[in-house]
Amino acid sequence: MNAFYDFTKKSLHIDVSKTQLFEKVRRLKKKYENNASKSKMEKDRTFSKAHERKMYELSKKIWFDRPNSEGVDSAKVNVKAKKNQSQRAIAASPRG
Repeated sequence: MNAFYDFTKKSLHIDVSKTQLFEKVRRLKKKYENNASKSKMEKDRTFSKAHERKMYELSKKIWFDRPNSEGVDSAKVNVKAKKNQSQRAIAASPRG
C-alpha cells in the first residue's frame, strides 16, 4: 500500500495522508463487495446513476481476477499463494 500511496499522491489535486487514502480504498472496496453480493442475488442489477455502474465495473477489474465468473477475491488468492509458497520453502529447507 505504501507504493500505491507514493504512486497515487502525485496524481491527486489535494494533499492526503496515507491513512486517508487507505480508508478511502477500504470504503470503496466495501461498497463494491456490497454491490457484488446484491448482483449475485439479482440477475439484472440496476444502478440509479450511471457513474455508480461505471464505478462497479472498474472495481470489478481491480478486486476480481476472472471476469464473467462468480469471482475469486484477489486478496484472498494472494494470501493463499503466499502461504503455499512459504510452505514449499519450509519443506524444501534442510530442516523442513
